[in-house]
Amino acid sequence: MPFLFAEPYMAPFFGDARCPEHVRVPVADVTSWSMFPQHNHVYNKAWLCRTQGIAHAPLPIKPPAYPVFVKPITNLLGMSIGSFRAEREADLAEYRPGLFWMELLTGPHISTDVAVVKGRARWFAHTRGHPIDNGRFSHWERLNGDNAALDRMLGDWIARHLDGYIGICNFETIGGRIIECHLRMSVEFIPLYGKGWLDAVVALYGQGEWAFAEDGFPRFMVPSFTENRRHAVDSAAVRAIEAMPGIAAVFPTINDGLPELGNPPNGFRRAVVIAQSLAEGMEAAARIPDAIRPA
Repeated sequence: MPFLFAEPYMAPFFGDARCPEHVRVPVADVTSWSMFPQHNHVYNKAWLCRTQGIAHAPLPIKPPAYPVFVKPITNLLGMSIGSFRAEREADLAEYRPGLFWMELLTGPHISTDVAVVKGRARWFAHTRGHPIDNGRFSHWERLNGDNAALDRMLGDWIARHLDGYIGICNFETIGGRIIECHLRMSVEFIPLYGKGWLDAVVALYGQGEWAFAEDGFPRFMVPSFTENRRHAVDSAAVRAIEAMPGIAAVFPTINDGLPELGNPPNGFRRAVVIAQSLAEGMEAAARIPDAIRPA
């Protein structure tokens, strides 16, 4: 199918958007890896560090100082799987093959979707995460201020390393330095981009052109986490939460009780709430456990 998403829970994020059968829009990294063989080296996180002068090395090579951040060199499932912070040498006494350490970065954690046409950035959307712990965030906020420095850094990096690429590219940065690069969009943030964005995406992949005029958007995405893997969704209760003031949408992400991959190491996302304000989003997210309960 044209929108090549990996898990059933992703389908509602695309709503009634239409995509011709001959146009393939990747949503999962496993698909992007195959679609873009000349650019899929971006999934090598050690290579990402090397392009930016970030200190790093594969384990068992020891870091010269601590703390450092440890994660898989390549992870096509996302959500910080296999990653952790190492405070001392003893934290690296046992590890799985395929991990590496990198310099511990500080500063704002921002996810950026970029529309790229032949290796040139044409549009940016920055969404800042507010972390709880390793891999979990209390909420994400779509930024609409001055992000010129981040635009410039990412645009220059794209021009150097993604020559010829056409499509959406997602970056995660900490303190203005790239920690992740994905050759696809960030599904959960689609509702934060406003009307017409998916139509522009289809034209980008189908015709190699980008034309999109923003006209307002919700600002906040608030997740609800659970420790349980299997849940049942009360659709009527979800609709009642969506009817709350300031709530644009609620998207269950637990697959109605089916096991899912790609969750953070410290819990499962059972739903995300799209809201106009943080207070409204938090209030709605607090009601999610009553609507999506352990099965």
